[in-house]
Amino acid sequence: MFTRPPQHPALRGVVELLWVSQPRPVSARELVIPTGQLHLAWRACGAPIRLGAAGEQVERAGVLGGARLEAHVHDTPHNTRSVGVMLCPGAAPRLFGETARALAGRHTGLEALWGVDASRLQARLCEAETDEAALALVEEALLARLRFAARPPGLREALSAIDGGASVGAAASLIGRSPRTLGVWFDEAIGLSPVAWARLRRLQRALRLADAVPDWSTVAARAGFADHAHLCREVRAIVGVTPTSWRAGRHGGPNHLPISASDSFKPHAPTGGTDDTTPR
Repeated sequence: MFTRPPQHPALRGVVELLWVSQPRPVSARELVIPTGQLHLAWRACGAPIRLGAAGEQVERAGVLGGARLEAHVHDTPHNTRSVGVMLCPGAAPRLFGETARALAGRHTGLEALWGVDASRLQARLCEAETDEAALALVEEALLARLRFAARPPGLREALSAIDGGASVGAAASLIGRSPRTLGVWFDEAIGLSPVAWARLRRLQRALRLADAVPDWSTVAARAGFADHAHLCREVRAIVGVTPTSWRAGRHGGPNHLPISASDSFKPHAPTGGTDDTTPR
């Protein structure tokens, strides 16, 4: 996969990174593990995007994935290049005129948000001859949609604190706000509560650590879980598989897992979570 940060200065703080995945020789179905961030995806050409346990949601002109607290099922056809964008917290009102809350927990076809411009971009991506040309087209489209929207003061600092392992209460105190106010900000900018965001970031820390640390108890302690059992519960609740199944089956990065890696996987509805449901 080819990735890079945005090149245009106006997109910094709105776009975290852009990516292009290369065609695969065979079709695949996989779980995509949530990060808490909104993302955009297109098929550069060929088959449409299919989402859901039965591939029931079909999008031909790109899709916006809202923040969610559970893994979703994604089909990848063979010989098809995909293009995507990982967005920064607070990007939704600047690019789509919507709060992240309005887009959370689901995938929205870009035609519903951008109208005919989404189909035009899709057609141009089909003609792009190189990965860099495709990403340049995406940046151009994002710049055309970019508008001003103020970010709550202190939100960046609170996000950074939680990403580093601070509790929600500590993050709120750091910026001189109440956990309740911080919750409103997170809901609008990210589409998740601070506690849900903290759960996902803690899980992401664990999955990154697991690349280098074979012992799950050590991973749990370093990532900020109470113990090994706590880590297992969270992986099962968010990903839908056990940590052992995740490690045995993943490919191409910690957030992609072939469905065949776990016969026990069952899609589940969004949940507020089984742990840490009260801000600390």
